[in-house]
Amino acid sequence: FFYSIWKFVIYSKTILSIFEILLKKDQSLFEENSVEKRIMNFCEENKVALERHFMETLRFVSKSNDENPLQIIHIEYINPIVKLLLEYLGKIKYREIIILADNLDKTWDTHNDLSIQVDMLLSLFEVTGIIENELTKDSKNKTKLRVVLFLREDIFNYMLEHAREPDKLILYKHDIDWSNFPDKLKQLIEKRFQYVLELNETVNINDIWSEYFSLDPRMKKAAFERLQEVCLPRPRDMLLFMRQMFESAVNNSHDKVLEQDFQYALKQYAEFLYQNLIAEMSAAFPNIREILNALHKKYYDRIELEHLVSEIDKMPFNECHPVDALINSLVSNNYFELRNMGTGEKYTEYCIAREGLVESYSQVLFFKLRPKVPKIYAQLTPQYRGRFDQHNINNIV
Repeated sequence: FFYSIWKFVIYSKTILSIFEILLKKDQSLFEENSVEKRIMNFCEENKVALERHFMETLRFVSKSNDENPLQIIHIEYINPIVKLLLEYLGKIKYREIIILADNLDKTWDTHNDLSIQVDMLLSLFEVTGIIENELTKDSKNKTKLRVVLFLREDIFNYMLEHAREPDKLILYKHDIDWSNFPDKLKQLIEKRFQYVLELNETVNINDIWSEYFSLDPRMKKAAFERLQEVCLPRPRDMLLFMRQMFESAVNNSHDKVLEQDFQYALKQYAEFLYQNLIAEMSAAFPNIREILNALHKKYYDRIELEHLVSEIDKMPFNECHPVDALINSLVSNNYFELRNMGTGEKYTEYCIAREGLVESYSQVLFFKLRPKVPKIYAQLTPQYRGRFDQHNINNIV
């Protein structure tokens, strides 16, 4: 079922891409029965069907009254498209098809059967090999086919647990960590500036930052530096934050983005992050919202590591166990930082922080005593701290 849907979507988008190329050429050069002319006729006759994305096609097939809707899709669309593509690509010496798939997390609903959603995503990996074979048969020229999928880490990890060959997924995995490329991230944001403001390449982009932003000078930091401090290093997050700032500036009739607009965006962004966190963690921890709400009734900004473990142990949620898995997930999702307040050291995992905690105990004869002043805390990151008002943050338990 999923193979057929994916094949239809990939083939239809491929032939539509060729159709767009042919539209830019002189139509009078195409002979009536040429493959180019037949591709144009086929796309014009079936444009509505060919433009359907995955979910639209899935719904269309699911609601079809035909006895075998998949067979009809193959007969009316997939088979004719493959025939046209083989003939067209056979005339091209060097050819490569690259499939970019994004927004796949929109279908990830933890309230439904995730095994079906895993099958849907895994089938995309598998069907590309089938398509590559179909496009290279009866042809001396080989078609290279590559697929690039953008997936959330929690979805990828869930797929690993249910994949027949998880080692293959790991082999092709590439983590995108924008924190390693802050200059590239800044360039991307500035390119968006140029596009929205319709600026040419000769404009000094630094002038745009000073023209549109006037944040609190007491911070002694440029606008992008402030953004880096409060946003996760991802283009989507920074663009969202900037949109919220400009929204506030427009609504308050400001000529520039002021500190007031920055603080408004900070709170909105923190709420966005929080809801996103809940969605991403709910597959592994269905009661994560209740867990965090219970914690924040007592602790706002930070909590001593031992108290955190104790509080979680007392909660009536089986999903809280093992505790280390929950804490590690919160740390990897950038909700908490595990930090030694004495040395400033950050811990990437609970077990490492636990070792640091044990080392801080004082040895007295045969006993180890806890230090009078706790040193290792789980502390909210700046990105999430904006959810809580200043009164709550100043009254840290």
